[in-house]
Amino acid sequence: MTAKIVPLDRPTATSSPPSIAAWLDRWEPWMTTQILVPLAALTAARIEAETALTPADERAATLALAELFRWARLFGLKLDDLEATAREFREALADLPAGLLTQAIGMIRRTWHYPSLPLPGDLRRQVTDELARRRMLATKLRQAEARRREQADLPPKASPGNLPEAWRRLTRSSEPTTAPPISSTSPDF
Repeated sequence: MTAKIVPLDRPTATSSPPSIAAWLDRWEPWMTTQILVPLAALTAARIEAETALTPADERAATLALAELFRWARLFGLKLDDLEATAREFREALADLPAGLLTQAIGMIRRTWHYPSLPLPGDLRRQVTDELARRRMLATKLRQAEARRREQADLPPKASPGNLPEAWRRLTRSSEPTTAPPISSTSPDF
């Protein structure tokens, strides 16, 4: 389900709000703009982003690596101890999601031109940018969700009808407030 949101700038009568991904591309945590995205949509997007970062389970990693080793054998690449090699690959790539591991292996199969088995770092290099993009997206969604929760806890913006009584008295005060003369506050040099 794609959530519709209100963009940061004011929409025109004919414009439709961008997707949460389009809004998030423009939003940065340092921005003080009020977040108009519904909290439920941010939470759902955060969960989806964190799910996309879930590391491959052992079965998925083993299946993906079996495909790599099958390919390596097909082209006569040297595989000494398959069991130990698979264990080392699983440990070195343990943080990669299953989809990214499969994508990395597919890219290696299409582009590898050395007469040896690619190292785990060669596989990781294939998906480094996508992994970083996913991590950044999840981080921004966590920050946006936290900011949105803070905004939900804030009292409504001040207007003349809901200003605190002390502020109203201060603004109605008949005594003029003036700053002291500059000469009385400046130090002698």
